[in-house]
Amino acid sequence: MARWQGVIDSLERTLAEIRSKAAELRNSFGDEERARAIEWAVSLVERALQEHAEERLTLAEASARSGYSQDHWPDSSGRTGARMRLMRPS
Repeated sequence: MARWQGVIDSLERTLAEIRSKAAELRNSFGDEERARAIEWAVSLVERALQEHAEERLTLAEASARSGYSQDHWPDSSGRTGARMRLMRPS
C-alpha cells in the first residue's frame, strides 16, 4: 500500500508541475490555447486518479492489492466479507 501511495504522490506532484507549465505558457507567452490543452489533459488524469481512489473493493480484492490479510480489513462491526473502500490519507 505504501508503495502505491508513493506512486500517487509522485503523479500528483507531476500534475502540479504540468499545471505550472500551463500557467507559464499563459502568463509569460500569452499562449492560451496550449495552456488550456495542457489543463484539459491534466484534468483527465486527475479524474482517473479520483475514480481509482473511490473504487470500492471486496475484502479479498483489498487484501490482494495491499498485501495485508483480510484480518486487517474488518468492517465497522468486526465482520469480514463486507464491501469496503480503501481511502488515501489526506
